[in-house]
Amino acid sequence: MFWRRGSGLEIDRTPSPGSSCGAMTVISDLKDLTYPLRNPVLTIGNFDGVHKGHLALFDRVKERARAIDGQSALMTFDPHPIKVVKPGSGPPLITLTEQKLALIETAHIDVVFCMPFSKAFAAISAYDFVQGILVGKIGVREIVVGYDYTFGHNREGDIQFLKEKGQEFGFVVHVVEPVYVGGKLVSSTSIRKLVRKETSHRPGSCWAGTTRSAGSWSKEKTGEAGCWAALPPIWS
Repeated sequence: MFWRRGSGLEIDRTPSPGSSCGAMTVISDLKDLTYPLRNPVLTIGNFDGVHKGHLALFDRVKERARAIDGQSALMTFDPHPIKVVKPGSGPPLITLTEQKLALIETAHIDVVFCMPFSKAFAAISAYDFVQGILVGKIGVREIVVGYDYTFGHNREGDIQFLKEKGQEFGFVVHVVEPVYVGGKLVSSTSIRKLVRKETSHRPGSCWAGTTRSAGSWSKEKTGEAGCWAALPPIWS
């Protein structure tokens, strides 16, 4: 199991089964980052459902971390940002935060920053996020993002902005292209739509293979399609 650091969180020191580097460390408060990471390679996102598109990001992160003798790292958020930015309109979640972290651990990521998302966090500008958090706190060497990545207040930061800041602060940006299964784009949004429509398509084919043993969707909630998914949805 993963180690958890942060206010009110317990620490589980049990090594991850099958992991060559021991337990994944989860940090929920950057003040708890009391030592510098070793050449961190970071990806950022909500990662709801931990599907094959997410695994493509994780694989690139681990590949780059090995190449520069660094640590693989990931930043995600709790709750989902849309629930804070537009209360009452957030999407139904595919996985609870604890389930999401457990699935990320099976991908053997070294460090996860599970950041509490608040109105104050949402107000951070793209520049301050890069300078103050990615560079100032985490000390990123390389960043891996998806093809449509945006960040910062009002989503003012995009991939071009991130690359420009990389040149300014000395980190490299890698962009991972979209992943398709059966000609269909793999995304958390598309998986939610498949489940809601109770389609005969199998959303499980979009999931990471490592997630299937974690459980199954409620057939009462999701119909036939739910038999092929990974974890119970949280309808909010």
